[in-house]
Amino acid sequence: MVASAIPDSIVKGRFMLEQQSAGPDLNVLVVDGDADHALIIEQLLGEIPCFEATVKWAPGPDVARTMLMEGPFDVCLVTHRRHLRELLA
Repeated sequence: MVASAIPDSIVKGRFMLEQQSAGPDLNVLVVDGDADHALIIEQLLGEIPCFEATVKWAPGPDVARTMLMEGPFDVCLVTHRRHLRELLA
């Protein structure tokens, strides 16, 4: 009989990780003129099992600035350099 190359504790840990519910929340703001891009990002982040992402969309830097002041975000994804310059101004 060939012994498994993966220690039993690691296999059990991996199984437990897969069985656990989503971990801490990740609040993401997507600044893009196209709401579909925010939906795509939300779908992609939803495939990661170790956290739960809440994605919000801002169509431009003015709306994004207001949203950033109103609520906490862990990540702000800005798709256009022009939007980034306006957001940081």
